Amino acid sequence: MTQRNTVILAGGEELANPNNIRLLEDAGYLVVTANNLDYALAANELFKPKILILDADGISGDIGFFCLTLINRLKPPCIYILGRDEKARIDEPLLEGHIEYLGKPLLMPTLIKRIES
Repeated sequence: MTQRNTVILAGGEELANPNNIRLLEDAGYLVVTANNLDYALAANELFKPKILILDADGISGDIGFFCLTLINRLKPPCIYILGRDEKARIDEPLLEGHIEYLGKPLLMPTLIKRIES
């Protein structure tokens, strides 16, 4: 069963910091954090969240794009936070339509609006 008010933050401390978590909670979301792919996938299976938010900078090297390949197979709704040096790679035909992109610097009000849309 999908938890309409649950979001998973997968990546590093920059995304899953206490201030960001508080802002999402204040907007009415239950926030689950995951600092690696295994936790993110397990949380996705357990919580069936409204959306998975994946931070490319929080996952080292090309692992972020590897994660997206796996997530494409699972097909959860996803917002992918592009790493600072990954903006040029946005045109790669890697992702399907259920994934949206946001660049950095990340503004939480923008992220919350994307979650709600």
